Amino acid sequence: MVTQIKQTLQYYYRYSFKPVGMFWLIYFFFLTLMLVLSLHDDIALSITGATSFPSMIFIIFFSLLTFKNVFPFVIKLGVSRKAYMLSTYIYGLLLSLFMVVLNYIYLYFFNLLVNVFSIEGFDYIGLNMGEFADILTGNAYLFDLLVHLSLFLLFTLIGGFFYRFGMIYGVILIAIFPLSMLIKSVGTKIIELLSYLAIFHENYTPLSFLIIILSCLIVNWLIVHRSSTVDQITKQH
Repeated sequence: MVTQIKQTLQYYYRYSFKPVGMFWLIYFFFLTLMLVLSLHDDIALSITGATSFPSMIFIIFFSLLTFKNVFPFVIKLGVSRKAYMLSTYIYGLLLSLFMVVLNYIYLYFFNLLVNVFSIEGFDYIGLNMGEFADILTGNAYLFDLLVHLSLFLLFTLIGGFFYRFGMIYGVILIAIFPLSMLIKSVGTKIIELLSYLAIFHENYTPLSFLIIILSCLIVNWLIVHRSSTVDQITKQH
């Protein structure tokens, strides 16, 4: 089991090294460009309170494709479904931690440049800084980690659902949430529940994310347990 987990994590690493590295390289050049442009007297640029938003968007699209690009191939190599799932949970936590750490390294690094060179036209402010720090109802670092992990598990689950049931049922699954918002009573309840995930709201609690995470783990296991690998690999070739 331990050997299989190591093999799967190595496969995850090889699979994700280039896209993750490319994302952070592009993001670095984007921030650098904004910083350089802000040196012009007529330009003032700011990124306020949403420093982790780009990496969250990346996690969503990356996770959607992860299942079909990892699951059938590691299983074909002799990795058990249980070892695959455990590896996915470990990888999801490590990737989320890595993304959050890099986000805050970038945040502090670019703020250091702003302070050292006294740049006035560039504001790069995280949730843990400025006026946000005074109205947070929880720890910003933990919040970012839980959001990234929840997004990874949720969209890996959705990617697995597409893989298991096909495009039509996958689209129906994705459409259920926004369509349900059109029903006033349901929409109101959903908004109320989402308040428990909003770090600025008095209802916020990190435990709410654990419900999402555990639900994704259980449903994802059910999908993996029933998913065909041979058929999917045959179709791809």
